[in-house]
Amino acid sequence: MGNSSVGQSTVLRLHVVQADYGDSLILEYGQAAAPRFMLIDGGPPGVYSAHLKPALKSLAQRGAALEAVMLTHVDEDHVAGLVDLAYDLVEAKEQNSAPLISVRALWYNTFRQALGLPDFAYSQFQDFLAAPAPDGGVNPVAFSIAQGELLLEAARALGMPVNPGFAAGVVQLQSAPQVMQVDGARLWVLGPRPQNLERLKKDWLTWYEKRKKKPSFGSGAQRTARAIDRAVANRSSIILLAEGGGRRILLTGDAHGDDILAALKQAGLTDRGGRLHVDVLKVQHHGSLRNASPEFFQQLTADVYVISANKHGHDGNPDLETLNWILDAPRPNGRMRMVATNLTPNLKIIKRRIKKEKIPCELVVLAAGEHSIRL
Repeated sequence: MGNSSVGQSTVLRLHVVQADYGDSLILEYGQAAAPRFMLIDGGPPGVYSAHLKPALKSLAQRGAALEAVMLTHVDEDHVAGLVDLAYDLVEAKEQNSAPLISVRALWYNTFRQALGLPDFAYSQFQDFLAAPAPDGGVNPVAFSIAQGELLLEAARALGMPVNPGFAAGVVQLQSAPQVMQVDGARLWVLGPRPQNLERLKKDWLTWYEKRKKKPSFGSGAQRTARAIDRAVANRSSIILLAEGGGRRILLTGDAHGDDILAALKQAGLTDRGGRLHVDVLKVQHHGSLRNASPEFFQQLTADVYVISANKHGHDGNPDLETLNWILDAPRPNGRMRMVATNLTPNLKIIKRRIKKEKIPCELVVLAAGEHSIRL
């Protein structure tokens, strides 16, 4: 168990949704008798109808609502399912029928906000980004950004508040980290760092200024745009630490390990050595080694490591190096668990290592056909 001082009358659980190659999580928190729920990301296309919608329907049948829907950052494997949900809610409103589930707010740092452009300039930027290359290809980054805009439009159609209670309407790490007290539970907003949002704006505008006079852009420009999206946009992920029921759950999106550790230290949550132990850690960026390091898992340990593992394996996530770093991390409570949405080739290798070396680690994989697993 974590070292939270919040009373035992509260509950804190994480529902890990089968998200194919993306992320989708449901946080359950607050009073045990009447818990609250927050949806974090919605996975890529297809996940909503196959898994997220049934999971949300099950909650709604219990009389639950979503206090918020949170998009950690604009990326296709996080946003597409949220757009599908939003469209379902808009359609229900237009038909005067009951929604699948009530949603009270949207947490989402829009791409439009990040660039700080007036509407006319942003529209020009978006049109340019979506222009096909000479070979007919379309930049996949443009698809992700367009999905984010559709989500925002749907929220407005539903009259849903966007980032209520956050300074300047932006969810980010404040100099004094923002902590929300909710029915005995606490939610710490630990990211993104303001400098990361500024870097996102600078990199994209620099890229645009170099290319906006061209009628279209080729594969080289597309690769540059994709690199900005993967590296800088991931660093703009919303990071959330939840405390309740004597537990701590850290949700990281696709953030970088350095940013996560810096935010925890700034919030005064680490010990003198910069270390913290949590009950559940959602491993950032699907276990990609680009976003972590051996030092990260030495400093931030957990009883349960949650990995949104790529069902198709085309990007290698989770990377074998990351999985080995986790296995080699300290285990303050003697044992650990790895919980993955899919059994990938690298996880099969780790499974063999656990057995061969008799490592006190249980590997749990979401069962085929199951929509989610509750931790």
